[in-house]
Amino acid sequence: MAPSDPPLPPAPLVPGWANRTALLVGLIAALQLAFIWSYVAALHEPEPRGVPLGVVAPPAVVASLRQEVAARTDSVAVVEVATADEARREVEAGTLQGAVVVGGASPTIDQLLVTAVPSRAYEDLFRQVLDELDRDLAASDPSSLRTYTIEVLNPFTDGDPEGLTPFYLAVGWVVGGYLLLAFLGLTQRHADGWEGMGRRLLLLVGYALVAGAGGAILVGPVLGIFDQDVLQLAVFGAALSLAVTLTVQALELLAGPVYGIGVAIILFVIIGNPAAGGPFPRSFLPGFWQAVGGWLPPGMGVDGIRAIEYATPGLGPAIARVMAYVAVGIGVCLVSTAITDRRGRRRTRTGRSAAARSMASARPS
Repeated sequence: MAPSDPPLPPAPLVPGWANRTALLVGLIAALQLAFIWSYVAALHEPEPRGVPLGVVAPPAVVASLRQEVAARTDSVAVVEVATADEARREVEAGTLQGAVVVGGASPTIDQLLVTAVPSRAYEDLFRQVLDELDRDLAASDPSSLRTYTIEVLNPFTDGDPEGLTPFYLAVGWVVGGYLLLAFLGLTQRHADGWEGMGRRLLLLVGYALVAGAGGAILVGPVLGIFDQDVLQLAVFGAALSLAVTLTVQALELLAGPVYGIGVAIILFVIIGNPAAGGPFPRSFLPGFWQAVGGWLPPGMGVDGIRAIEYATPGLGPAIARVMAYVAVGIGVCLVSTAITDRRGRRRTRTGRSAAARSMASARPS
């Protein structure tokens, strides 16, 4: 394109009806109600369903416990485990969230092995079930009174006693990403043409590196929460931030700055935050949030950070999904730029042809 040619218009051109004040106000009100609905519906009454609880005991005892638990609640499903060592391995690996070794401490004292990660809600759930069983057993036969000890495997770090730091860190990386694009879009800083898009992509990469390193340093050396694996955490945070910024950039190209940011808020905040599995395990959430949580950036971030810091499973899938967001975001940016550039060239050629025809008709015959 020649230096004298006018810059390409921002893409897409939002139709006039989409700029009406009443429509925008209505959409904001709808977003507010959706925010309230999503958070309250997902988190007001988390109900676990079929959380596996391993039991190390003779088969007859396991069968009896399975029947007693099933008669009381469907929140826990009793799973037979062969040995105490196997139960410990499965809890440490995250295959089971808890296991009871009947008679593990003494003939009348059982042992509850439970993981702290991703949430103390698992321990609370298992203790509630065991306490109810012990009370009923003591009421029916006081001589058969049993108690249990608790051993927490995969404990949280001292600086993260409730295990919520991964959630807050992931939300911070996600929020920063879409706020950056909201600022760029709403202040009319458009990425025009190939040169403009190239500069925009470099900006997003640079921002992602700073955001990833900054977040890892804050929760690491500064606050002393995760002072191990700082580099790995920084790299993951940079990848997550880049995935968010590229996705929002793609949404703005497809729907315009206002509506692109609106879609991002719906996906990342209204749905993504409560579905991430922060205060409660994702398996405690209603079906929709449980299904989508791991596929949205907040949940992907929580899964990846927990895997890095607490050695839980899920780092591979989290990285794969982050990279998929990056690839799709770059693809949309490049295709949109190509289409806009082609349209600009076509308009330029049409304008030059019209000018040439006008000059030709103006010449004296």
